[in-house]
Amino acid sequence: MNRLSVVFVALATALAIGGCGTGDAGDAGDDQSVSPPPVPSPKLAVSVPPMPKQVNRGRQDVSFDPCVGIDDSLIVRSGFDPATRERDDLIFDDYSFIGCEFNHKEDIRGQKLPVRSISIWSTNITLHEFRQREGENLRDLTVDGRPSIQYTKSSACYIAIQSLDGVLNLSVSTSAPFTEERPCDRIVEIAQTIAPALPD
Repeated sequence: MNRLSVVFVALATALAIGGCGTGDAGDAGDDQSVSPPPVPSPKLAVSVPPMPKQVNRGRQDVSFDPCVGIDDSLIVRSGFDPATRERDDLIFDDYSFIGCEFNHKEDIRGQKLPVRSISIWSTNITLHEFRQREGENLRDLTVDGRPSIQYTKSSACYIAIQSLDGVLNLSVSTSAPFTEERPCDRIVEIAQTIAPALPD
């Protein structure tokens, strides 16, 4: 073998070794698993305390917490101020209402006063139990594809939406001296906006 042939053989061997090294590095990279991006948490303007301890004799605990599970953007689209987010829980021995309250304030004679309020509770009372409790004082409807009922009590309007916990219960009230809006005027639209936050 002449000198030129030796050079070609050495060069070919070096390229082959280099190619194998590059291929191995690529294979090792292909074997590395890529973690999926984390699911973003709802964006909240204000923080709230964690949900309280539940008793729930004979019922499962409420798992969905509207006070941290409903994004500020849904509250704004519903016509309320997310900065007014405030915990509103009702804990009983046999069932629980885990929830939150929001207000919408307007300038009334130089003062910022609430003209509209909403309470949103997740409860382990079933839709069937709500039907029995409210009797004829209700109407059936569907909210975001979920069986629901609308009913009134005192000066507030309610919608109960079937959920994994039992029901997502919305209560809207308005301040008659400061607005012509009535509690039931927009409640279906509000419920349709809030319901997609519910876990499937």
